[in-house]
Amino acid sequence: MTTLSLTLGIIVFFWASQTFGVYQGNAGVYFNSRGAALRETIVVEDVWFNMSGSTKYMYITVRNVGTIDIEIAGIYVDGVSTYTILPSLGSGYQITVGQAPTFRVTYTGSKSFSSSNTYFLQVATLRGNQVSTYWTYP
Repeated sequence: MTTLSLTLGIIVFFWASQTFGVYQGNAGVYFNSRGAALRETIVVEDVWFNMSGSTKYMYITVRNVGTIDIEIAGIYVDGVSTYTILPSLGSGYQITVGQAPTFRVTYTGSKSFSSSNTYFLQVATLRGNQVSTYWTYP
């Protein structure tokens, strides 16, 4: 009986060690990636509006004020990402620390550019961070 109890105790010990080791390793990876995401900070610095014929453009300046380089995954206007954006975001547009590129967004929404309209802008990174802001046509 003693040998059986000792054998079961050893089996449970090794099973628990391996199980908790896997969870601990996964937690380390998770917190490491979240730590990088915390050092990633962006701001929408400026937005201006332009009409060229019937085509409406929004010029959105995004600055990286964090401590690591970031990659922009998407720019959304009023929750829609189907706009044409230049330079193209592709699989991510890299912005180094301190850099502030301006993106030209071709706006195809139903709102006209007038002082009564406010636009909800979101900029998302590949790490999952995002900044949200409202801009009103001047």
